[in-house]
Amino acid sequence: MVKRFCVFAACLAVGVFMITVGSSVSYACKCADLRPVGEEFEKSAAVFTGKVIGIKEEKGVGSTSPTEKVLFEVSGTWKGVSESQVILEFIQTSCSIDFNEGKEYLVYAKENPDFKNKEVLTSEVCNRTVEVEKAHEDLTFLGQGDSPVKQVDLRKEMERPVPVRTLLMWLPVVGVAGIVGLFIWKGAKE
Repeated sequence: MVKRFCVFAACLAVGVFMITVGSSVSYACKCADLRPVGEEFEKSAAVFTGKVIGIKEEKGVGSTSPTEKVLFEVSGTWKGVSESQVILEFIQTSCSIDFNEGKEYLVYAKENPDFKNKEVLTSEVCNRTVEVEKAHEDLTFLGQGDSPVKQVDLRKEMERPVPVRTLLMWLPVVGVAGIVGLFIWKGAKE
């Protein structure tokens, strides 16, 4: 009985280890020189200034890198944004910008190809995104931005979704543990 329990515990430990400790690949961020303001403006899906009012980090599962959502209160817009709040979302890499809550940024955003099922805006260190206090050249070129025309509240979208993927990953481990437990229980009865 003790031997079977030890085998069960060892199998469970190995299963948990394999699911929770996955290798992830990381790459160094390599940027060419920053594009001129006009070129960056043309290549961006959205250009706006805004204050970070919320940051939500979600841990990656297995070999997936952590993701981050950054909620901005938009103060000025030049392209692609007409609402009072916008969320940038990205998988954290060495190219990710370390946004700070309470700071105001000039953001050059593009559509994020990492999120295939929804339209998501993102920005990275290779763009000209920078704190507003360091964006003098850009703001001189861009001129006065427009105010957002539509008031929205996106704080609910920052809430963590139900972790269906995590539940689906644990289902086989629990199933195997249940089957092994059943065999141990049946063996103990004999």
